Amino acid sequence: MPFLLHLLCELLSELERNHTRSFSIQKTQDFDVRSLVGWFDKHDTAIPRLGSEAVAFLSCLFPERRPDRVFGLSKIQLERIVQQAQCLGSSRMKELQIWQTRNGPDFATCVERVMAITDCEPRMGPKVTLQELDDVLDRIAAFSPFSSADLREETERKYRQPCSSSDDLLIRLFRRLNSFEAKWLVRMLSKRQLIYGPNHFYGGR
Repeated sequence: MPFLLHLLCELLSELERNHTRSFSIQKTQDFDVRSLVGWFDKHDTAIPRLGSEAVAFLSCLFPERRPDRVFGLSKIQLERIVQQAQCLGSSRMKELQIWQTRNGPDFATCVERVMAITDCEPRMGPKVTLQELDDVLDRIAAFSPFSSADLREETERKYRQPCSSSDDLLIRLFRRLNSFEAKWLVRMLSKRQLIYGPNHFYGGR
């Protein structure tokens, strides 16, 4: 059975919550270990270990370890994509742009907050799997001349009818995600490290 994106996002969100609490470093690390062990035990039989699904799992969990994959997407470009995907009006766009203010939350958190309003509404398609997401990320990276030549050539062979732009791919994808999945997608696109051994921390705007 394909591994769903929302299951991975549940782990990442739990680790993030551990770091928003006023605990000592040691206690936070203990909570992280407990979260990681519990999550992997719970999903042990579903976690892919061979083939393309295993590659997709690791690529989404550790996006910074894919130097062959360069996205080159600015936050302003992603703002526009989220605006189109969610049909945001001026007031919700202002909420999305709070990341630009002094001491504001990071951009991914702003995306989550502005999309949370529509979480109760049906998504435009089935739940996204890690394999699907990994394929989309390959196709987005193929638009960048800084991605590896092998990745670009393989993507061109795999998709005979290439998408017109990375924006189109992401707009369709964002319409299928709920708010907390969208937050972690943004962080994957930034190529930031999501997990640091047993101790997890996400930083940066």
